[in-house]
Order: sequence, then C-alpha cells, then structure tokens
Amino acid sequence: MSLADAAQRVRELSAAPDKSSATSPAGATFKELVRDYIDNQKQTGKRSWKVTENRLNQVLDSPHINPDTPAANITTRMVFDVLADFIQRGAVAGSDKVRGNLHALFNFALSADHDPAKRGFPARYNMQVNPVTVIPKQTGGGRALDRYLSWGELYRFIDSVTVADMACPMTPLYARALLLCIYTGGQRPWEIITLKKSDVNEKEKTLTIRPEISKTLNFHVVPLMPEALEIIRIQLILYPDSEMLFPAPTEAGHVLSAELSKQVRKYCKREEFAPFTPRDLRRTFKTLAGEMGINIEIRDILQNHKRPGVSGKHYDRYYYLKEKREALEVWCSRLVSRQ
Repeated sequence: MSLADAAQRVRELSAAPDKSSATSPAGATFKELVRDYIDNQKQTGKRSWKVTENRLNQVLDSPHINPDTPAANITTRMVFDVLADFIQRGAVAGSDKVRGNLHALFNFALSADHDPAKRGFPARYNMQVNPVTVIPKQTGGGRALDRYLSWGELYRFIDSVTVADMACPMTPLYARALLLCIYTGGQRPWEIITLKKSDVNEKEKTLTIRPEISKTLNFHVVPLMPEALEIIRIQLILYPDSEMLFPAPTEAGHVLSAELSKQVRKYCKREEFAPFTPRDLRRTFKTLAGEMGINIEIRDILQNHKRPGVSGKHYDRYYYLKEKREALEVWCSRLVSRQ
C-alpha cells in the first residue's frame, strides 16, 4: 500500500462511526431506555425511583416485550398485552400504575429526542409517538382522590391508637408515625417516616424536613405542638441507639411506606373503619382546617406545597414560621378539646 493509499484509509476510518459505543441505527433498545430513565430519576432526586424500577422490571420480564427490541419499535399492542396480564390476575390498580410509568418512560424518550437544545446531535431513541397514550386508564382502578376523615372519624382514630402499646390496634410504631402526621398538619407520610433524630430541635420546638427527603426538594421547618413533641420523646426513649426517628430493620433503616399503608388497611378491616390511606390524613387536615377558617395560603405553606417562582434551594427556611405555628395551635387545640 502506497503512502497516499494509507493516508486515505486513515481518513476513512476516522470518519467512520465508533461501532463499539454508537447507538444502533434503529435507536436504543427498550432495556436501554429503561436504564436511562431510571438513571435520570436517580440523578434528579425522584424518591420513588426504586418503585418505578421494580414496576418496569416486571415489564422487562413480560413475554410480550423483548427487552432488546428498539424502543421505537414498541407497539401499543405490546403494551396492551402487558397491562392485560395485570388486569386478568386482578391487579387493576397495579395495571394503571404500570401504565403511568410506561407513559412517563416513553415521554422521557420523546423529550430527549426532540429537545431543540440538542439540534445537531443524533436521536438516541428515534421515538415519534408514545405507544401508551391511546390505552385508557381502568375505571375504578385507582382509589378516589377526595377521601378525608370527618371530625368524628379523626377523633375515633386518634382515641383508638392513643393507648398503651399492648392495647393498640396496630403496631404502635406505625400508630405514632400516623399521629405525628396528624399533629404536624398533614405532613407527607414519607417525609415523617424518613426523619432523623437530628431533624428535631426540641429547644426551638421544630422539626426540619431536609431537601433529600422533601418532595419539593427544599428545607421545610414545621413547628411542634405538645402532642407532637410527646410522640417524638417517646420515640427517642424507645430507640436511643438509632439515628432514625422511626427505625425499622429494613435496608433503608426506617419504616417503609408500603408497610405503613398495610398497617392502615389491616386497622380499617379489624376496626370496621371506612378505608383510608396514610396520605388521606394530609387531605383531612387540608379540608378540616379549611372548615375552621385557616386560609388556603397558610395551609399550603404548612404542607410545603411547591410555590411558583420560589426556589426551594434559596428561600428562607423559617418562611411563615409564626403563621404556621399559629395554625397548628388552632388545629391541635381542636383535636384535644373536641370543640
């Protein structure tokens, strides 16, 4: 080979794509899309990424979708058959959850491929449509989103679990976690069960929900009324060696939300109590506190709803602390006095 031929060959090889790292012309596979999506969930701090991963792994294990199929070649019929399997085995609500995860998964691919900021870069997935969009949600598959406890139900629940541990109709650890949700104005159950002891300031009578466990990724300071402080003190006495406020022998080291929900379901069945979920306690405060005249802005701030235009990383963590304390004083006074 002449020197000129060798130089031409080098130019040809330099221009050729690197087959060891390039995505197939058909686009990334379904398995690769799932991996990319879960990695993105982790990187952006989505605390439910593990649940999402478990659901999508069930899809990867399904006989209806080959994991090595290009994501762009996944059809509506394939997704239809995956979801039909869930429904036929009685997991109607589960099928809706998987449907939601798959819809978000393919939207992630579409956004990645059609981001104008990436003009000039090759599309990774070659997605043009979301195959899940035309598949309907199942009527009755999910629970009603307007369930809240009446005053009578709330009093009954509080009275039934504010007893000696031996007489408690559910595991006392979980009962105290639910009571703390109530006495802090319906804080998110996940954020309560993932609290560390160091998040509690007994002197200032506050607890701080850290960004890493906050749904809104900010510091959220919650005033503590005497009822909440008493629950926390019990936990500190019972579990002196744990850094977690609600410890459990789990990989995470704390009570898990799935078990908390299970405890409530068993309680409702045993006590013939109208079914509710831990998260319904949040809606209970929002509704009943509204009846009491606590305005919607304070209720939203107390429950740490995301506020447009406010950066969770930069706003004052003691924002509206006085007003939050006043609202909780009124709320807890009603729960104690029943008037």
